[in-house]
Amino acid sequence: MREGSGNRDRMISLSLRTSKFATLLTYLWLIPLYIELDYLLALWFKDVPEYAGTFCRIILIIYAISNFTTGLGSAVLAAGIVKEYQRAQGVVLLLTFPLMWIVYELGGSPVQALLVMLSTGVFHTLGCVYWAKKLLNVAYSRWIKAVFIKSIVVLIFPILLSIILNQSMQSSFIFLVLLSVANFICVCSFSWLFALDKSEKEFMKLKIYKIIRLSCDFIG
Repeated sequence: MREGSGNRDRMISLSLRTSKFATLLTYLWLIPLYIELDYLLALWFKDVPEYAGTFCRIILIIYAISNFTTGLGSAVLAAGIVKEYQRAQGVVLLLTFPLMWIVYELGGSPVQALLVMLSTGVFHTLGCVYWAKKLLNVAYSRWIKAVFIKSIVVLIFPILLSIILNQSMQSSFIFLVLLSVANFICVCSFSWLFALDKSEKEFMKLKIYKIIRLSCDFIG
């Protein structure tokens, strides 16, 4: 029993770490893409479709929110307790399109209809936290402290930086590159300061050292 409990606790710890790292890695590309989406769409299309920028931004937000529990969902599936979980989460996702249709039929705008998808995405994420608590006894506070708070704290800094840069420069390819580099440095720095624990920092140091050594061997 103790060994099984220890294995489950390690699995839960790994799932929370996976959720945190998935979210932090998403910040590396999602923030510049979100900020400069209109510029990129203008490069792609001659005439940008109406609502395209808004739709894409909502989809990006939904994707980012889903990463908060990507590890927890895998942990529940790995534990083999899937019947109730899959049924409940599946119903939430299946309700998305009927609800979107209802909103649109009642006179709502396409953006309001798509906000329904955002709402169901939030409920799906919260549902994952709920089922992890119910099936694996993962305390809500543990997920909040290990994943949510740390990820949100890190998110604040690159957003502020992006807003400052966006107000000081016009959209261009050079600005996109500058924003991407600045965002990468900002996310990595503040993730190191606020999101990673001691063991994770040691792990990252080893990985960085191996990459540098392999690069030196390749160049040499």
